[in-house]
Amino acid sequence: MKKTIKMMLKEDFEKTYQPKLKASDVMEKTEYFNIDLKEQCAKNNKALKQYKLSFRLSAIMSIVLLFGVIGLVYRQLHLTNKEMGDIYLTDEYYDYMISINQNVNRQYQCNIRINDNVSMYIYKGVDVKEQISDYFYIVHFEHTRNEPITILINAQAVSISETSCGHLSRVSIEKGEALQFIINVDGLSKEYTIMD
Repeated sequence: MKKTIKMMLKEDFEKTYQPKLKASDVMEKTEYFNIDLKEQCAKNNKALKQYKLSFRLSAIMSIVLLFGVIGLVYRQLHLTNKEMGDIYLTDEYYDYMISINQNVNRQYQCNIRINDNVSMYIYKGVDVKEQISDYFYIVHFEHTRNEPITILINAQAVSISETSCGHLSRVSIEKGEALQFIINVDGLSKEYTIMD
């Protein structure tokens, strides 16, 4: 029988390309295959426990930090609202306002800076049954000795020279009236209009 080229190539390949290295040799010399499966599993479990602990601690710290930030923001807003609403509104002034209209808001409706020495805060009380709004003022002077200011409203003039509170006007809600007044200080007059 004659050898074919195919057979010759096959014999030559088997003779030439015989590996001298066996799989068992590789496994014996490689440390990975010598590790006990239980030992490897224990190492992985230990690492997993550390990751879980780290995650839990970071989650708890994040929640504590979040509540801390929310608490600080709430406290700051509360202090800001208290300063805005009650900065010059004493209990005596508030009782006076309530004696005229039971629904006066402790938060002022607007603030007018008349000059460097004088500020005016306007408070509002609404009587829904009678459809009227009562407006009150608190004029605050920074210094004790002051030049008087004059408020002209409803053809009346109110002269004020010290920190005080008073009733500005009563306005009909039904008619859609606006509160209009003029403040005169040091010979200069300025007109103000407050819409409901």
